Amino acid sequence: MILYFSATGNSEYIAKKLAYLCNDEVISINDVMKKGEVLNVTSEKPYVLIAPIYISTIPHKVAELIKKSTLEGNKDFYFIMTCAGSGSSAAGASAEEICKTLNMNYRGIAHLTMPQDYLMFFEVKSNEENEVIMNEAIAKVPALADKINNNEDLDTSKVGAMHKMSVAPVTWMFDKWFIKPEKFYCTGDCISCGICVKACPLNNIELKDGKPVWGDNCIHCSACINRCPKKAIEYGKKTQGKNRYVAKKYSPKNEE
Repeated sequence: MILYFSATGNSEYIAKKLAYLCNDEVISINDVMKKGEVLNVTSEKPYVLIAPIYISTIPHKVAELIKKSTLEGNKDFYFIMTCAGSGSSAAGASAEEICKTLNMNYRGIAHLTMPQDYLMFFEVKSNEENEVIMNEAIAKVPALADKINNNEDLDTSKVGAMHKMSVAPVTWMFDKWFIKPEKFYCTGDCISCGICVKACPLNNIELKDGKPVWGDNCIHCSACINRCPKKAIEYGKKTQGKNRYVAKKYSPKNEE
């Protein structure tokens, strides 16, 4: 069972390609979150979580949902993290904690470098550069599928105690001092299409008088600002003039 969380489509693409190569099912955690539910599923095949790295680890909202879920059947759990950098061992610690909570077998973690989409703090590369980065990541998926299909471990390196202890306070500080949804606003280019409302996994955006308004339940996933078809959403002055990014859609035809 392939589970994925994806804001701009990076993890979604990898999840659907992996599902094709493993002949497996795929579930969007975004959809589960929007419904205010948890997972209650059974799988004969190993579970695989595919998600981006937020502040060195698995997004805490995603980790919390998985821990509250019921995953029956196969007890093996693999993790594949998408990230703009080189990855983080702290994500492995979070993955191990998830497995311990669910009494499942931690089968390791892999990191795939993919295009940067966090334009609230970083520059987003050109479409041409992002295409190269995306294709390099996609080319690594068959090897991961082979390992999972052959019941082989991914990276199971242990994380030091000090590193583990440092993640929680850093995440807390970032959530408290840097994630400020009130800085989001729409410009006069907004066409009231509601795509941002649909894209938000936490139902944190609503239209008032045809314009998006943000609540305080935000994890800075960047789905709203990147998916706006008119580039009408900004985050203070930090995003003005920056490129937006949405991954290409996966299709089984790509495998032909």
